Amino acid sequence: TLTTGIISGLGREISSGLKARPMFNVIQTDASMNAGMSGCPVLDSRGHVIGCAVAIASTSGSFAGIGFAIPIDSVKRAANQIFAIGRVREVYMGIAFAPDTISRRLGVDVGLMILNVIQNSPASKVGIRGVTRNPNNKPVLGDILLAVDGICVNSINDVFRVLEEKQVGDVVTLTIHRDGEDHQYQVELEEAEEANQERVRPTPLRPRPRL
Repeated sequence: TLTTGIISGLGREISSGLKARPMFNVIQTDASMNAGMSGCPVLDSRGHVIGCAVAIASTSGSFAGIGFAIPIDSVKRAANQIFAIGRVREVYMGIAFAPDTISRRLGVDVGLMILNVIQNSPASKVGIRGVTRNPNNKPVLGDILLAVDGICVNSINDVFRVLEEKQVGDVVTLTIHRDGEDHQYQVELEEAEEANQERVRPTPLRPRPRL
């Protein structure tokens, strides 16, 4: 089946379903995407493949005028990894962030409050700290993540956006606020699938997706 339409948006960000990590730089089109068309190529007027159909915006499950496609550069990056090693390697730091509502309530207005750091993760190896408890069992704030590779972060998607272009083995610079001072830490990214065998300890605060 071949359908036609126009590109109605570029650089969109959409949820990736069951995964916490969103999809970035998504192409939006009004070309009909019917059942079974996920993974089909999206072509421009010259017949060049510019993306891969991935989702529709619909409350009923039927096409309602908006479809989305992953851009071809992202497809190539994933395909090259699949051809080489049989899977896509997602990067991982081993950090869980506190929800924005809790962070703001505790006076963290800039950056992301680090809730948990997974044991033996890349972040733990360089000394990144999460929330702890004092002898009276009251929470003691840990580190605040201000920037990744010099790019300021104030939401989980800001971090995902930086990591989107990274590969396993890359080193990122985390700017951390601790005890009234800013510090920089070099973190070598590991593969998420292997690292996620570790588990975050239970905590009364509900963590955001970990990276």
